[in-house]
Amino acid sequence: MIERLRALNSLGRYSEALKLSNELLQKEESSAIYAEMIIALLNQEKSKEALEAAKQSLSLHPNDPYLLYLLSESLRRLQRPKEALSALDEALALSPSSGALHHQRAKIFCDLNQYVQAKRAIDSALSLESDDPDILCTLAFITHALDNTLIACEILQSILARHPHHEQALKLYGLWGESRLDRYAQTLRGILAQNPLDSFANRHYRQIHRYYRLAPLLAGVYLLYALGTWLHIWEIPKPFPVLALWGVSAYLWRDWRLNLPFLLLALLLLSPPKSLADGFSIFFAAILYHFIGKAIGILLGILQEKTSNLIQKALHGRTSQK
Repeated sequence: MIERLRALNSLGRYSEALKLSNELLQKEESSAIYAEMIIALLNQEKSKEALEAAKQSLSLHPNDPYLLYLLSESLRRLQRPKEALSALDEALALSPSSGALHHQRAKIFCDLNQYVQAKRAIDSALSLESDDPDILCTLAFITHALDNTLIACEILQSILARHPHHEQALKLYGLWGESRLDRYAQTLRGILAQNPLDSFANRHYRQIHRYYRLAPLLAGVYLLYALGTWLHIWEIPKPFPVLALWGVSAYLWRDWRLNLPFLLLALLLLSPPKSLADGFSIFFAAILYHFIGKAIGILLGILQEKTSNLIQKALHGRTSQK
């Protein structure tokens, strides 16, 4: 029956696995059944229930390193990294040659933004399991966090050469290595074809879909304004056109095929060239504005991500206090 339980989890039939594990635990409270139960709960994003199940299982099997690993993962998903690290240290004391445990340690250090320690932990994991694609993905993540995106992308390419459908490698390469947004959308569609419930792929695909709906609208509104200026229908104080152009470009920069033509046309309307030299100046100004918009867009993205993380931590802190 344990094999059937594992099969249900591997097929993503977590509700059935949870029901079967509850039935089996009434007959035998084995560590293997508890482990599959916790895995089903984690995959259903029921981290609190997984934590309770892990604690219960460890009261019966206190020296099981795999159950301690699952306890650590439950705590990690509940954003309690220091407790997760403590549980993992217990597991490593029992099983120091486990690559999976060292890998988990690296992920927790990433959660704590301690990337130098994470690099040491991932090196330990790779010394034990050098070809594991999941461990290599975490190595790529740490390498990117240590400001070496080029090498991170090379690691991801090596993973995808051997495992072309590896979801995490596809996601990370799409984020860092794919400069064209439409190609990234195609990658996400491939992930969703394999796993329609993937929250990461769904979220990012919706963001790209929203971008391609809003970007032409923003560009069109600004070009109407620029056309009105060219036809002398209205006149607006000078700082506004430049600031507004930067603002629109800060949103459009993710697809240069959309942003550069927009910038070129907008600048031609705002400052019609009187000579060939003026035309070249406008062309280079459009390229410059594209990179200014890109810089602003990236900074705003980083600020939004950090703000979102701070809000999540604050909300989680309030929930923990309750």
